[in-house]
Amino acid sequence: MYSILLLADLGLMNTLFMSIIFLVIIWYLKWRRSRQHLYEAAKKVGLTDCQKELPILGHSLYYVGDAERIMRNLHYVSSKSSATPVGFWLAHRLFFCLNTPEQMEAVLSSPKCLEKDDLYRFSKPLGGNGLFSLDVKTWKVHRKLIMPSLNQRILDKFVDVFVERSNVLINDVLSKKVGELFDVEESITVTSLEIITQTAMGMKCADSESIRVLFERITRAFEILYMRMFNVHLHFDFIFNLTKLSNEQKYIVDFFKNFIRSVYYEKKEEFLQKKEKVEEAQIDECKQRKVFLDHLIEVSQLTDEEIINEVQTFMIGGSDTSATVVSFVLICLGIFPEYQQKVYDEIVDVVGLERNFECTDIPKLKYLEKFVKETMRLFPIGPFIIRKVTEDMEVDGHVLPKDSGLFLCIFTIHRNEKYYPNPMKFDPERFSPEEIAKRHPYAYLPFSAGPRNCIGMKFGMIEVKTIVATVARRYFIETSFKSVEDVRLKQSFILKSCLSFPIKLTERVAS
Repeated sequence: MYSILLLADLGLMNTLFMSIIFLVIIWYLKWRRSRQHLYEAAKKVGLTDCQKELPILGHSLYYVGDAERIMRNLHYVSSKSSATPVGFWLAHRLFFCLNTPEQMEAVLSSPKCLEKDDLYRFSKPLGGNGLFSLDVKTWKVHRKLIMPSLNQRILDKFVDVFVERSNVLINDVLSKKVGELFDVEESITVTSLEIITQTAMGMKCADSESIRVLFERITRAFEILYMRMFNVHLHFDFIFNLTKLSNEQKYIVDFFKNFIRSVYYEKKEEFLQKKEKVEEAQIDECKQRKVFLDHLIEVSQLTDEEIINEVQTFMIGGSDTSATVVSFVLICLGIFPEYQQKVYDEIVDVVGLERNFECTDIPKLKYLEKFVKETMRLFPIGPFIIRKVTEDMEVDGHVLPKDSGLFLCIFTIHRNEKYYPNPMKFDPERFSPEEIAKRHPYAYLPFSAGPRNCIGMKFGMIEVKTIVATVARRYFIETSFKSVEDVRLKQSFILKSCLSFPIKLTERVAS
């Protein structure tokens, strides 16, 4: 009797097991059928011949590793492939590399590619669900509401903050490091965070140490999210949540978001109190500099959580990016002392040796701007950006199918001799009006382009020029790097130097 029951149980288990296997096979076949357009497109467009495709994993193993290896391999694929578009599989996701200005223009100006790729969802915990990562429909509404808060009149008022924090940088921080070789990135990032905290939230940070801690945590969070983007097994939340990386990220994000949340509710309470006294509020409006958060609260069309997310995005996008550009500019000034002298001479001609910079001075620093632009050509802050195709679209005679992803290889274009003869030569005159007119407008994309370009690019350029001009007027800059080629690179969400940003400062003697 027992044997009969046991056989019956085994038969039931076998039937159940076979049913599950059958259902899985049916699901897999339907899933494959729903993706048939991707497989057909991959065959027609062609896959990269730079790496071997594996079953299930596709080309994923080629991108496993640290941020330097990922950056190097992406550049290799995008620059060595015989023609683009060229496809590769990141597990089940099909991506295409694009590396010509014409392809960039087709994609960045198309409504079919406005959506950020799904890989960027990993940036939301740190960067917030703001303009950078919002779906297109919500992004259009938010961008329209936010644009007025970054008009030129408001940006001009921020220059005083840029100048104040830059003076603190040279007088209280860099003055203690004169004569020694040190990594300048931390000092610049702390300054940039102080600037963004003041301009975004109207809050002065008296404690530089807390800002320094925030910098270290944000830097680490960037490394975690970028590793997660390219290590396919970490795409699954249930796997990522079992790792130490998840706990580390959660701790950093909670710290950062709670900081923003506390300032927001304090600001909102102030706004509501002022609103009850309309006349006093109007007087205050004339006397006080409005910051980014003030404008978002006054708009009143966004929820509390939406405003907090936008401030979070603005702070992340406006601090680490600007600080990294400044750091690259400073090491390039050190590599090329002959250009540094031209930058210094221009600064003295425009502003003199003692006077503080004013908003009207910044546009007059034409040579400095050319130097910054050449630095951003060789070291674009977003070397590879990713878009999602929401409808089939044709690029260079190839149909890029819906649901595929596009790697826009800005770094590769910026170092292509077809668009920049002798591309590794550092030459600010590439950005003279005459030279710019010779190039395709999409051959230079430091802030992306098209309707979804960087909303803060004017803010960033003014901040970069102000900090660099303040430092270069006070100090002669040297670096241990001998050439551009010496600077090994990695992409930790944004472009970084693997060997930090070593510079040595010497106090200039007024002449």
